[in-house]
Amino acid sequence: GENKGMPNIDAPKYKFNENLGDSRNIGYFILKEDSHILGVPKGAKVIFDVDLDHKYLFTWDKTELIGIIREYATEDELEFHVTKFIYTPHSRRIQNYIYFDRKGKPVIIGQSEFEEILFAEVKKVIIEY
Repeated sequence: GENKGMPNIDAPKYKFNENLGDSRNIGYFILKEDSHILGVPKGAKVIFDVDLDHKYLFTWDKTELIGIIREYATEDELEFHVTKFIYTPHSRRIQNYIYFDRKGKPVIIGQSEFEEILFAEVKKVIIEY
């Protein structure tokens, strides 16, 4: 029977091409175009981790990461945008981040926007010939 309103804990937390093994946190997608940020061609497999603690992603010596933003290409077609996130704190705004939109334009955001927009961190890229 169906439990109305009860979450299905067996379902993956998100939808994408494939889970890796039985992991609910690690997934992958295939790049639809060359990525200058990753330095890899179209067709590369991008492995990502959605299990993020946004407040602890950056440290004093790690100020950049390659992340994924989920964007809707059409109403129901989800696309992944791979971009660099840079932690740029300053005296007026300790939680300050920059990322690059699809046109390569830098966008400045604060903590709540960062937590909302960063879907996953890129862990590895595999090019299969």
